[in-house]
Amino acid sequence: MKIQHFIALVVLSLLTVPGARAAATTNTWTGADPSGYWSAPANWSPAGVPVNGDDLVFPGGLPPGDMVSTNDLTDSFFRKITFSGASRHTISGNPITLTNRSDCITYSGTNVIACDLTFSGTPSNPTFGAYAIQPSSFSGGELTVTGNVGSGGMLYSFFGRLVIRGQFTGGSLRQYGGTMALYGDNPHAVAAEVQGDGTTLFIQGSQPNLNITMLWEMESAACPSLSGDGVVGDVTGCGYITLDSTLSVKSLGGPGASQAGWRVLDIHLNGTNVGEYGRLVATGDVRLGQGRLFPSAGFNPQAGQVFTIVEKTSPGPMTNAVFGPEGTITTLNGMPFRISYVGGDGNDVTLTATPPRLNIARTNPAQVRLSWPTNYPGFQLLRASAIDGSASWSNHPMSPVVMGSNYTVTQPAATNQEFFRLKQP
Repeated sequence: MKIQHFIALVVLSLLTVPGARAAATTNTWTGADPSGYWSAPANWSPAGVPVNGDDLVFPGGLPPGDMVSTNDLTDSFFRKITFSGASRHTISGNPITLTNRSDCITYSGTNVIACDLTFSGTPSNPTFGAYAIQPSSFSGGELTVTGNVGSGGMLYSFFGRLVIRGQFTGGSLRQYGGTMALYGDNPHAVAAEVQGDGTTLFIQGSQPNLNITMLWEMESAACPSLSGDGVVGDVTGCGYITLDSTLSVKSLGGPGASQAGWRVLDIHLNGTNVGEYGRLVATGDVRLGQGRLFPSAGFNPQAGQVFTIVEKTSPGPMTNAVFGPEGTITTLNGMPFRISYVGGDGNDVTLTATPPRLNIARTNPAQVRLSWPTNYPGFQLLRASAIDGSASWSNHPMSPVVMGSNYTVTQPAATNQEFFRLKQP
């Protein structure tokens, strides 16, 4: 009898602990009640209001209006949330706490959680396979959290696309495969790790205390990518820094020459105004293994324009000339650019659009050959019989000039003279 009483006492004490349950109940959203409130029993199957510790499922296949819900429950915590099928759910309302150590959110389709979200059970040192957030299949999906996000440890996301538009209030983030996008301004200290072939971390906003580590993936022997527009802290590890606009970093460094050797800066040139072309601003070291330039079809600057693609605000030069030696001429969209590592205030990387050259050589007493090895698109070859303004300039039949072309002028008499120039319209 004493043993039986003791067992009964233990069971009774467990039932009186808030949130303690023998087994979690799975509550599936139906959207049957037009209020859209979680407190409406008809909105769930089985009918009833979820209680703390339950699992929540939001299925696809419902009418659009039934995929909008409001958590009006206070102090609510659940084990996990599942968005199944081709779901398009939007959840708003009171803060939500998820207590699982893994599989806190599984999703497919495109879903939004528009309230603060806390992951209380995520381990501080998660192992491979123990993911807090992941899509239901490798085909992916997208989960957007617009509220603030907190975690009891490292928040580990696997494949798919995770978008956080609120503040991550401190701790660690890790993305393996897929994409993680962090939007907005965030002053909190955050350590972010990205790993996996094709993995991308996208940043937009001022996040000066976000320190990023880009990890080599052993099986694919590949490194991830970092892109965005804003401010971050230190960036270490290997991978691709792919810029379409301005990204400011404290330093682009990290220990070991092998790390820097696997780090590539890709500058995309989509326009001639600041914000339309890639630009790296660094207050510390800049260690790179390679630099590449990618002009779009519409990138056609005027002769003499200067583009600062790396602005190093700290003293000292870059560690190596990743775009070629000082003074290298590279042709982009048929346009010659001169690369310099002593531009700006003396240690910036600049591209200067150099004007086309018109070379003149006499081939015999009656012929002169004009040639232009490289030009900008649209340059006109003009000629005139006098250079003092008494004769007008007219288009030569060879206009507009073609890159790498030449033209031979035949002078019928030694006294004849013509003047030529290359000019943008």
